[in-house]
Amino acid sequence: MQSIESRIRKLYIGSVVFIHIIAFTIITISATYLRDIFYVEKRITAGVIIASMLIYIISVWKGVMNPKKIIVNTNCIKVYNAKSSYEIAFSEIDKIQKEKTQIFRTHGVPLTDGFIYSKIILKQGKTLIISPDKFDNYTEIMAFINVQINNRT
Repeated sequence: MQSIESRIRKLYIGSVVFIHIIAFTIITISATYLRDIFYVEKRITAGVIIASMLIYIISVWKGVMNPKKIIVNTNCIKVYNAKSSYEIAFSEIDKIQKEKTQIFRTHGVPLTDGFIYSKIILKQGKTLIISPDKFDNYTEIMAFINVQINNRT
């Protein structure tokens, strides 16, 4: 039985670690402001910054907890998260949509051309997003999934 295992991009891991280092640095600097008991404005500002950085870290971790590893074999797609894993049979897939993402500046001019990612829509209405931003072998995974779906029809 042939199978393909996803490889997470090192750049993705590095960017998540870098963002966390910056957030913890901001929290540490803000915590020094909390030591000034006499300056209420500094304490309020530091408290707001610490709270917003903690909320930001939690939201980044929710994004990181999305599919960690995907294994595609001839029978199904196995998706492994941080807490659980599940299988998607090829018969459960309704369609695969390719969508393009772009990063815009404030004046509506795109910073990059963007990249194309695949959204696998299941018959129950759930979706699975497979992105080249996260997985090194994105094209190999999607080609294998498309071959398996076409073999079933």
